[in-house]
Amino acid sequence: TYPSYDNNQLVNTFNNSYYNQLLEDTNTPLVNRPLKQKKAPGSTFKMISAIAGLETGTITPSTVIADKGIFKDAGTPYARCWIYSNNGGTHGAVNVSHALEVSCNYFFYELGYRMGNADNGTTEQSIATLNEYMAGFGLNSVTGIELEEYGPTMASPYYKERTIKTYNPDATSSQTRWTDGDTIRAFIGQSINSYTPAQMNRYIATLANGGTLYQYHLVDKVVNPDGTIHEEKDEVIENQMDLKEENLAAVYEGMYLVANGSKGTMRTAFKDLPVTVAAKTGTAQEDLSRSSHTWLVCFAPYEDPQIAITVMIPFAENYGSPAPKVASAIITEYLGLDYTPTNTNMETVLDQ
Repeated sequence: TYPSYDNNQLVNTFNNSYYNQLLEDTNTPLVNRPLKQKKAPGSTFKMISAIAGLETGTITPSTVIADKGIFKDAGTPYARCWIYSNNGGTHGAVNVSHALEVSCNYFFYELGYRMGNADNGTTEQSIATLNEYMAGFGLNSVTGIELEEYGPTMASPYYKERTIKTYNPDATSSQTRWTDGDTIRAFIGQSINSYTPAQMNRYIATLANGGTLYQYHLVDKVVNPDGTIHEEKDEVIENQMDLKEENLAAVYEGMYLVANGSKGTMRTAFKDLPVTVAAKTGTAQEDLSRSSHTWLVCFAPYEDPQIAITVMIPFAENYGSPAPKVASAIITEYLGLDYTPTNTNMETVLDQ
């Protein structure tokens, strides 16, 4: 979390003036961002939509959808692919892996519309199915970490009605009802989707390990002064998804292409690392007068995932976001990529 502050000023002799400065700082340094700053995940959500579409048979890894720029089937206001909004172009015909590589919104609009009973003129079953997969990746609950955290807001008919009525208790049913437009936007991580970085990272870890959702912990064990164990945390599996290998492979390939493909949105970000990274970027708009928030999710090494990382930097889209550098630094430190032993004795090296 950043910006930081001097903890020493807040213990023993408490510095009231310093504390008041922190309270008034518009950069909100006292906010625990990983656990208490919720934002829409944007395109970093798309792997869940891809898994849902693949596992339900709505698409296969080889299914191709032609990006037409503007998606009109879900009603007005028409949803647009980001590339069409930028320059009037499209991504052409793409499969799910390449849709992730170039972050094609249109592909996921179409996927959301096809899923469930869209042929009957509604996407209610589509969002219900997506919600099941969102829950499978932990986006319907807190992480279980040993600190206070905010709960997630999952895009669904229930949460839409609850959210709108929180701000407008007199809202009518026409204002709170779920629409096809809500569904297709939920599939690209918009609508009312809102999660903390910790919740997002648990989803990425679950994806990287093949579908096992673990409860988060900071504490492994508590040891007494005499060395005996006072308390030990057991590994808790909250959910286990039986995902098909070919479907996981298609999503993994998409994330690989994001960081390593010729059209990947992060194709140069990790080129200096000696390990291969799989990644996905995302942007989320909150204030029209400011830049969008930037998200980066990734895992490494690609061939044998050891670490999952989520970086979220508020209002950083147009400022050369440092998110890739943050992720690279964490990967480097965790995997010891810049570690040089001070003693080449084999026993010392193996111990390290």
